[in-house]
Amino acid sequence: MNRTAYSGKPVADRFTLNLINNKVFCPDDFHANPSGEGIYFNRDAMKRYFAEYEKHLNREFNHNETGTKTTLRKCFRHQAEKLAGTLQDNSPYVPFKMEI
Repeated sequence: MNRTAYSGKPVADRFTLNLINNKVFCPDDFHANPSGEGIYFNRDAMKRYFAEYEKHLNREFNHNETGTKTTLRKCFRHQAEKLAGTLQDNSPYVPFKMEI
C-alpha cells in the first residue's frame, strides 16, 4: 500500500511568504515570550492572521486535474477522506498536487 503522507507544508509556506511579502505584519505585531523562548503574535495580529488564513482557504481556483472551481478547504477535506479510504481498504493514496 502506498501511504504517502500528505504534507501541507508547501501550502503553509506559500501562505506565510505571501503575508510577509505583502507586509501584512510589522515588527509591532510581535512580542517576545517572557521566558525568553520564542516570538509570538500579539492579540490583534493573531486575529488578522486567522482572518487572512480563512480567506486563503476559501479562495476559489481551478483544480489542475479536474478543471473545476474549488477551494483549499475542499481539497483538504477531500484529501482527508482519501487518506481515510486508504487506511480502511488498502486502496492507493494519490496526494493533491497544486501547480504554482
